[in-house]
Amino acid sequence: MRQLAIVIALSVGLLATYVNANGLPQCNEGKCVEQFKQFKKAAKRGHVGANYNTGKFYYFGYGTDTDHELALKYYRKAAVQGAKEAQYMTGVIYLTNDELYDFKKATKWLSRADKFNHPHAPFLLGKAYISDNDYKDYQKADAYLSKSFDLTYAKLPTLIEQLIATNEFNETNFPELTD
Repeated sequence: MRQLAIVIALSVGLLATYVNANGLPQCNEGKCVEQFKQFKKAAKRGHVGANYNTGKFYYFGYGTDTDHELALKYYRKAAVQGAKEAQYMTGVIYLTNDELYDFKKATKWLSRADKFNHPHAPFLLGKAYISDNDYKDYQKADAYLSKSFDLTYAKLPTLIEQLIATNEFNETNFPELTD
């Protein structure tokens, strides 16, 4: 129980101190390495927050080398346990990492994050259904981007401008969004 309290305290203190707009800064110094080791130890015991944070440490290279494959492993563990941010990050890795790219797995995890009202998931899903030629689906893109519009998602106007420039943005492709 004491170790769980330490993990929770580390989570709150560490993330409040070190998280910035881009995530964790890269750090391989003693303190960072020790924090990584503590989270990894707690992750092995199955703590959802520790799994998420270990994934984050691997993703950003905090206390360890950057390793997106290991980040995915730990994010997926936390995602299965219901952590919406981990579900989102699992989808992000599957969608953005060339070696790990898997559209179906990406949209599965992003859809789960969306069901838990993750604020970025609908935008990324909408963009994914526009961008991947093998899975292009304007109807799904329209539904997700319309949800992003309702959430007043800041990046949506830029995407719409890009779609206008490529003549993809019209009432046929995006009936909800143009309504």
